[in-house]
Amino acid sequence: MNEINSTDYHDYVIKDGKLIAQFEQMYKNASDIPWRQNQQESWIDVRLTKELLADEKNISRIIDYGCGTGHYLDILVRGLGGNGLGFDISETAIVKAQNNFPNYSFKTGDLMNPNSFDVASINEESIHVIRGTLWYVFPKLSVVIKNIFDQMSSGDTLLVVQNFPPLSSNFVGKDVIPDPQTLISLIDKSTLSLQKSIWYEQFKDNANDSWFIGKFKK
Repeated sequence: MNEINSTDYHDYVIKDGKLIAQFEQMYKNASDIPWRQNQQESWIDVRLTKELLADEKNISRIIDYGCGTGHYLDILVRGLGGNGLGFDISETAIVKAQNNFPNYSFKTGDLMNPNSFDVASINEESIHVIRGTLWYVFPKLSVVIKNIFDQMSSGDTLLVVQNFPPLSSNFVGKDVIPDPQTLISLIDKSTLSLQKSIWYEQFKDNANDSWFIGKFKK
């Protein structure tokens, strides 16, 4: 794959209708923090997620797959308690996240590699989180789901937070995840059961800003 020389993080993600997924180069070269990760406290999906998880108690650990710079993991830990553990495919992102939040643990991990994770089992409940990441790993979605499932203990929660473009439009990954119902069925096949979900659909423009938020239990 040709190396990209750009300071715009969008150029490393999806461009001209194709998945690029050069995240290490993105975090090295981008002039801004990708996806404004440090400014998301008031975003609609964050607020809705807080409501959906309001009844969660005694959480021992929150594990974020695709943690980026660690800011979303920090929001969840501050809201729910427990220890924070983040994984990202980019070593540069992990260094940035560890510098941002030295009280949490961060490690490299590739969601599309079946041997990329080793989450130590604990006896208390953990929440496993994947947010806004599925459009970058959809070519091996079954491997991604199995990777996370294999790290979960019985009783653990999987929180899936995924933005969608307008469902009537053509978008990268639509052949795999055309709508939230399909995503639910793909996750349910792994014997994770849906406990709660929210679908927030935005009609005003063509922004990639409709959100599925689902809480699954193992």
